[in-house]
Amino acid sequence: MDHEVLISGLLEKLSSDAFSLTVLADGSGVILDLSGHRVLTLNESGAVLFQARVDGKETLDELVAALMQCFQVEVDEARQDVEGFLLEVSSII
Repeated sequence: MDHEVLISGLLEKLSSDAFSLTVLADGSGVILDLSGHRVLTLNESGAVLFQARVDGKETLDELVAALMQCFQVEVDEARQDVEGFLLEVSSII
């Protein structure tokens, strides 16, 4: 999987005004897809990754670092989680 191409396409979509993130009290989140009239739910790590994108993180390494900082996980685990998130989101968005 070419992560940079996947990230680039997702970032373009997620950067649009068509998506809005609401983080819930438990750390999970809800994305409102305004153009598609859908509601997507995120677990805590998904909410962190979506927010990292909103905050300007643009590469796989930056997303991995954001996850590591928030959850105190090792780089391999964080990378695997980010890759899983990207695959899942790319199949929905």
